[in-house]
Amino acid sequence: MGVERNRATWERLGNDDPLWAIMPYPAEKSADWDLDEFMATGVADIDLVVKHLAEHSLRLRGRVLDFGCGVGRLSNAIAALPDVTSVVGVDIASSMVERARQYNRHPGSLEFQAYDGTLLPFADGEFDSVVSLVVVQHAPPLAQLRYLVELNRVLAPGGVLVLQIVTEPRLPQPLPPEALRARFEPLEPPATLRPSESARLTVRLRNESTQTWPAGVQLRLGNHWRRGDEMVVQDDGRADLPHDVPAGGTVDLPLTVTAPPEPGDYQLEFDMVQELITWWSQAGNPVHRVGVNVMGEPMPAPAERPDDATRGVEMHAVPDHLLRDIVQHCGNQVISRVEDHYSDGYWDSYTYLIRAAD
Repeated sequence: MGVERNRATWERLGNDDPLWAIMPYPAEKSADWDLDEFMATGVADIDLVVKHLAEHSLRLRGRVLDFGCGVGRLSNAIAALPDVTSVVGVDIASSMVERARQYNRHPGSLEFQAYDGTLLPFADGEFDSVVSLVVVQHAPPLAQLRYLVELNRVLAPGGVLVLQIVTEPRLPQPLPPEALRARFEPLEPPATLRPSESARLTVRLRNESTQTWPAGVQLRLGNHWRRGDEMVVQDDGRADLPHDVPAGGTVDLPLTVTAPPEPGDYQLEFDMVQELITWWSQAGNPVHRVGVNVMGEPMPAPAERPDDATRGVEMHAVPDHLLRDIVQHCGNQVISRVEDHYSDGYWDSYTYLIRAAD
């Protein structure tokens, strides 16, 4: 995904439901976010930053850049700090920036700008402090390199950059090979579908192994689409294992499948996967296939549902060694790295303190 598509994604999110796009907690979905409660999460996050900096006798001070500001959740909290004189929030999405200007609680010292995702529109060393939390990981890899160089470039001598990033996927503990044995029984699978039509079905899954399948290790039911010997859709639906399933036990899983866009006779194939580890068919477990005739007029593109608001948001890790090499190449120094709370459990996430050379 390139910068233009990334910008388009965040423009859409900024127009549709910006608070939930930034803080996608199910309990606060859509208009349920109270603005004061939302902004309070920014205060809590900046309090953690302040505490982390204080452990190294550092502070946010002077002119501060909030990179990837969204609607100003962190920017407003930064502007309230005693040693901060001014704050600039920048974001790739003008829709987010427009909303941030509406939510600006410090108009005398806080401003917001949209930019094109390339070079930051600021002079070398313009900012005494720079903050970027939960931003760079959502950029395309080539853009990430540019952002890291730019954030170091605009940092004043002796200044501090607070940067949160995910560094690598957190692999689940692989199940032993003897546990990867399942039998699939789709209940009333569709015989026909229109091109690109979605159907929700139930698959009864039986644990054919002698091991308990544990929940919480990214075990999922999935499906593929085949046409003859060709796999035309590798990844389609997913259904999480909701609880432990003992040897010999069964569980009924709802699965939404979407037909390929071209008419024809297909095989709808069911398989199990341990994400980031293996498809069970690759370990010798038989898949289950049913024939589906895809015919008729294509389905129109579905209207986006509220719970699809973050669809299209990408995630890319920056390995620790690469980040440190870039910082050093820019003449600066990583002085601290602490594990943080921004990961969804599938990634290693850290907040770095980076100090510019005097």
